[in-house]
Amino acid sequence: AVMNAALRCRKYAEGATCYERCRQTCQEFDEPVFATALKIFGRLQQPEKVRKIWTKAKEKFKLSEMLVSSSLQAAADEGDVQTAAAMLDLLNTSNLEINVLPITMAIRSCWGMGTTRHRAAKYFWDLFPKFGLKPTIVSFTALVGSYTGAPLEYVLSAKVEMESLGIHPDRVFAETYLVSLLQLDFSRL
Repeated sequence: AVMNAALRCRKYAEGATCYERCRQTCQEFDEPVFATALKIFGRLQQPEKVRKIWTKAKEKFKLSEMLVSSSLQAAADEGDVQTAAAMLDLLNTSNLEINVLPITMAIRSCWGMGTTRHRAAKYFWDLFPKFGLKPTIVSFTALVGSYTGAPLEYVLSAKVEMESLGIHPDRVFAETYLVSLLQLDFSRL
């Protein structure tokens, strides 16, 4: 509960400290502890720690949507496209449900990828129709965020597609869209 509170309050260092203390004093961890720890250390940009937690969780528990989604969120926070792709493959091959959220997180992982991030994001984007899913405003926000540095027509076509689906922009989308449209660097804002 304390780790979840730290995550919700954006007190990631405190959540990490709580996890480490629990590791020293607790005999048993349940699945939500590992899932929360993955998210916390992803936010802290500690990929080695995320990998260790993922390995322990896989050894201890049957693969679940909760664990894979938490690993995907950590990959998105780290900008780790390879792990995001691996997690989507794992969902698909394990017959776990692939819904809008994991694909959106995979797209968001492309934000930290560099100059070819828009190509990877487009690959993930094309999974929506493959799985019969309709993207959300959050999906479109992740997409246009990954289009920073992409040709202008990519950014413009994303907005046109969003409007054709009847999805209305919100403030976060508008800000992200403008940053991508103006080809600004998110890390400097």
